[in-house]
Amino acid sequence: MGAVVMFTITRLMFLQNRFNACEVGHERWSRSKSPADRAGSDCAGDVGPGAFWLSRLMNPFGLRSKLALQAYSLLWVLLSPAMLVYLFYRSLRQPAYRKHCLERFALSLPGFKHAQGDLIWVHAVSLGETRAASTILGAIAQRYPGHRLLLTHGTPTGRQAGADLLTTLGYAKERSLQLYLPYDNCWAMNRFFDRYRPKIGVMMETEVWPSLISQASRHHTVLVLVSARLSEKSLRKAMRAKILIAPALLGFNEILCQTQHDLARIKQVAPDSTCTVCGNLKFDVELVESLLNRGRAWRERASGLPGDSGVSNLARGWIVASSTREGEESLLMEQWLRLAGEVRRKFVLVLVPRHPQRFGDVAEALE
Repeated sequence: MGAVVMFTITRLMFLQNRFNACEVGHERWSRSKSPADRAGSDCAGDVGPGAFWLSRLMNPFGLRSKLALQAYSLLWVLLSPAMLVYLFYRSLRQPAYRKHCLERFALSLPGFKHAQGDLIWVHAVSLGETRAASTILGAIAQRYPGHRLLLTHGTPTGRQAGADLLTTLGYAKERSLQLYLPYDNCWAMNRFFDRYRPKIGVMMETEVWPSLISQASRHHTVLVLVSARLSEKSLRKAMRAKILIAPALLGFNEILCQTQHDLARIKQVAPDSTCTVCGNLKFDVELVESLLNRGRAWRERASGLPGDSGVSNLARGWIVASSTREGEESLLMEQWLRLAGEVRRKFVLVLVPRHPQRFGDVAEALE
């Protein structure tokens, strides 16, 4: 287990234990009527009406922010027909977008089969976040064997990668569940949290959704943003929507940032947010041996193919453009063809599209 994963899991355990203790202490405090009883509480310093940590968790949104949140949530509801059109458009190229559409609107939320116990929820929106979350999921399986797991996504590729990951990690189908995270309006999020009531929520990288965070606070879910990052471009957007983003960031019990620069940018938006630099989870990802073997086999086959002008690929350098998106391959090929023929003969260019369903289209374009 890598250092970043170890630190993250340790913080999750600490936050859950602290919140559980404060909930118990708060109940004891609210029942007590005398100062002596209050002073006798083990959590007396944390559970009074002015306790910052607990009160911020309960209500991170002030009055003005709540009004903005209601307008924001209403906008999401009004945009629902447009989102259906968007899903249909995406499904023309990727039919998987037609599946499980009702989950995105919280109209169909599947349940666990024959499983009891507290629930840990991990949200990894797409392929990259899901792969980065593999280390967290493995650690959760070790540290929380009695808990159920809910894994949510935003894209079909992320969902498929998550399904493969759960199988690889040995999660029982009765104790694990996958679905698309509903769109961020208060009604849908309230249904989501009422349905699953997670004890811990782990959000990956950039997932800051105001309605989600508001409902997590209402339902007493310990919420952590892991491997958090905020670019300069995203910072400018966040500052324009500060009335929503600042209280949303305050709604996280802790934000574990990738770098000091990310922490500084987040602090610009929400100075009182609880942030720590812990590094990038992707550097802790451990590749399974079967995947490494496939890579070695592919390299051996590719190296044996004849190269340009009879030069063996084994004797040439390799340039790998990985995780490319639509439109980037053509730009890369334009630059590649501008190189002198003598230079191109010394190297092999390998294009690896980010989404597997695009492999065929890219291959046809190269021909």
